[in-house]
Amino acid sequence: LAQLGILPVVFDERAEPGGMVTSAIPLFRLPRDEVRKDLDFILKRGVEFRSRVRVGEDVSFDEIANGGEFDAVLISVGTSRPLRLPQAGDERQGFFDALSFLERVNRGESVDVGRRVVIVGGGNVAMDAARTALRLGVSDVTIVCLEKRSEMPAFPWEVEEALEEGAKLLDGVAVKKFFVMKNRVAGFEAIEVERIEFDKQGRINPITVPGTEFEVNCDTVIMAIGSRPDFSFIPEKFSLKPVDAEHGVAQLIFRGKKYKIPIYACGDCVKGPSTIVEASASGRYAALNIFSSIAVKEAKKVRLKDNYRRKNEPPLEDDEVLRRRVPYRKKEASEAVRGFDEVVAGYTGVSVRRECERCARCNLFL
Repeated sequence: LAQLGILPVVFDERAEPGGMVTSAIPLFRLPRDEVRKDLDFILKRGVEFRSRVRVGEDVSFDEIANGGEFDAVLISVGTSRPLRLPQAGDERQGFFDALSFLERVNRGESVDVGRRVVIVGGGNVAMDAARTALRLGVSDVTIVCLEKRSEMPAFPWEVEEALEEGAKLLDGVAVKKFFVMKNRVAGFEAIEVERIEFDKQGRINPITVPGTEFEVNCDTVIMAIGSRPDFSFIPEKFSLKPVDAEHGVAQLIFRGKKYKIPIYACGDCVKGPSTIVEASASGRYAALNIFSSIAVKEAKKVRLKDNYRRKNEPPLEDDEVLRRRVPYRKKEASEAVRGFDEVVAGYTGVSVRRECERCARCNLFL
């Protein structure tokens, strides 16, 4: 938006910009110095960042939407409300939400999780939590998930790296009940999962195998079973009308009350948890939709040119050589787990050119 001549204002309850990118993603995956370079570049474009502002408390949603200061509103709050397992207690009893655990570690807080930690969940956040626990010196980290390894939602390389660093995997297993002793979790009863079904509301309904129960001992349980957006700061009931469903852009349609300006939403709070790349792309498409709605005449003049796309070439269905990614350099697992330094070192020299050559081939359908 700033590049198109719009003056964006970002409201954030945190002191620093970046959202989950800076608060929850572990340092060994994304060094903060590199993130700050990108954020500084964005802010220098004319983006205003209003920190420590909680919408709904410090300023009302109505003030923003009807106050006359803005021409449009974009909601990109992510999915900050974690899902929790039944019977799970609080942090004093050894039950942590993965995101809050990761945020506390990133802030440099001391987090006592004991010697035996269980991560419940099979996504990328679960892998981050497991690898972070190992770096805190935990000797026994076990990942427990409903899915079989081949069906886990985490990227296969994320699972592989977590296991290489020392985590153990109990796949195809559900948590049946927790054991709490002296007000602290001591373990849980697990049961094997035959298959995973979904009810009419789309909720997970694992079909378990009777008689396969077994016990797992632990000092801490970290739950990484998903999260939902928190729209509690919006006082009115609304529905999301897709504007660009492919990229997770929607417009809020309110029941009863009308706002003078368009209200949009994008990113994870529309499509669900995703990657940084996917969330950033959603923000870009949301910005183009906003620009088109508030600057109609100017939008007709804009021609968004892709300076990086090659000239048209005959489409290729496959190419055995170009299909293979160039291997990146990374630390050995035994060394990586000793601290929070970046694990993947990236490409250098010839490797950079080879991977760029592969990525720039827009005529490939691999």
